[in-house]
Amino acid sequence: MKKPTLQSILGAVSSFLLFFLTVGFIVSCCMMLFISILADTMDLTLTSDNVAAAAKVTFLNVILITLLFKLADYIRRKIMVERPTKIITEATAKIMSGDFSVRIKPMQSSGLEGFDQIAEAVNRMAEELSSLETLRTDFIANVSHEMKTPLAVM
Repeated sequence: MKKPTLQSILGAVSSFLLFFLTVGFIVSCCMMLFISILADTMDLTLTSDNVAAAAKVTFLNVILITLLFKLADYIRRKIMVERPTKIITEATAKIMSGDFSVRIKPMQSSGLEGFDQIAEAVNRMAEELSSLETLRTDFIANVSHEMKTPLAVM
């Protein structure tokens, strides 16, 4: 497993902060709209204490919602991106080491059609390389046999 770099940590923190600020803005706007409509319809007077208490609760809710969405996004990314990427990378590493029998199964999941196209291309490449390897070994065997026969006669 790769050790996280400072750049990846800063990227994750900035991504979280951007998402947090976006969710915070949306929730704050919705809360202000809700509170103003509620105050107007019920003839309530908003005091600074009431608004401060609502702001604290809203802030905690925004943090909770942000963490839940980031967790859901992390899980989605692991399943939808990193798992197929790992499968394809491992298969290509085996092909590079000379194992042309490797085949990647279709991902069988919605949203992974692009990875299925890559897997199909890697499978075709492995088939072509396997047939080229067979041709190469047959050629070497035939040349070797043709050279041995005259030498054996002598």
